[in-house]
Parts: sequence; C-alpha cells; structure tokens
Amino acid sequence: MTNKMAKSRIPLVLTFIFLIISAQGFVAAQDRLFQMELWKRAGQGRLAEVLGPSAVQRDRYARLLRYRGDMKTEYASYAPDAYAILKAFTDGINAYIKSSASKLPIEFKLAGFAPEPWKPEDCLSRMAAFSMTGNAFAELDNTATLNALGPEKFRRLSNPSPMVDPDPVAATLRGVIQVHDLRAARSARRDVRCGGAAVVIDADRRTPRSAVVVAVGHQTV
Repeated sequence: MTNKMAKSRIPLVLTFIFLIISAQGFVAAQDRLFQMELWKRAGQGRLAEVLGPSAVQRDRYARLLRYRGDMKTEYASYAPDAYAILKAFTDGINAYIKSSASKLPIEFKLAGFAPEPWKPEDCLSRMAAFSMTGNAFAELDNTATLNALGPEKFRRLSNPSPMVDPDPVAATLRGVIQVHDLRAARSARRDVRCGGAAVVIDADRRTPRSAVVVAVGHQTV
C-alpha cells in the first residue's frame, strides 16, 4: 500500500473509531442510564432537584468544586481530541435516550424524573475524583508543617518510610495553604458526607484539570 492510499483511509478509520465510541455511549446508557444520570447530577450539584433537601449540602459542595473556566482549555488539558471523543460518546447516550423515551428504566418512573440530554462537559466531573481524597486533611497538614519547618526538620519529625527528602510545596501554593483553609475544609467535611472526606478547591474554580491542586474550599454559593 502506498503512502497516498494509506492517508486516504485515515478519515474512514477515524469515522469508524468515533462510531464505535458512540456505540459505547449507547450501550452504556442501555445498561445503566439511571446510574449515569445520578452521577451527572452529582457532578453538576443538582441532586436535590430529584432527591430533595437531603442532597442540598452535597450539591453545594459539588458546585464549589465545578470547573468554571474556559472549556476549550479544559478539553485540551486532557488530549487534543478529547472534545471529539466525548461528543461521540454523549451522542451515543442521547441516541439511546431518544430511542427509549417511552420505555425508560423503571427507576426513572419511581424517582419521578426523566433523563436530560448529555453534553460533552457532563463527562468531566471533578466529583468523580472525590473518593480519592480520603487523606486530603493529612496532606494539607503535612504541607503546612513542611513549609513551616523546612525539609530537614520535617523529615526528622515525620520519620517517613522509606526515608526520603521531602520537597517543599511550590511557592505558588504557599499562600493557599493557611490555617483558615484547613478549618474551612474540616467544616465542609462535617456538612458533606461523600466518600468520607472533603476536598478543597481552587479559589477561582478556573484551573484546568492538568493544573488542579488541593486548594481552598470556603466559598459560599
């Protein structure tokens, strides 16, 4: 096969790949649309709309965590074709929703609401990483102590295993990790039970995924 012939097949291959991704979205919705809808609403901070007042505090925290910056920058932080992939996947989800409008899973009937069309950004939920933050407070405490004492004193105090030399947090983060931030995070933890831990967030909520750090979680909505 010549290079010219190979290149001529690239668009066809890409079309096939995106059709497969759409099919994956369709099948995923076919198997677990209700679960996916709750997951989406959890990330959007909209569970209280369907679950009632008991979900308000969780929604509040989800909205604090939501990314509110430029979506093109957000997609680019994942991969050059991230938007195209997520668009194909959510097109598949929406195709299933449209084709099954009259025979949705019984959970929707029991819960009293219907699924909404999906958008690519619905797949980029920061709340999805919430369960991986069980040691968030320890990390904040350790970072604050490290900056206060310096690497050598902190290493002797913490006695890490294996014995490694800790690196001070980047100077750009030092202003973020403060005592009142820790208090705010702990207060949020008392209000929100989600995976047993609380996450602190970027102050302006406009940091792309690739630069997301443990930061401050004391804004009000």
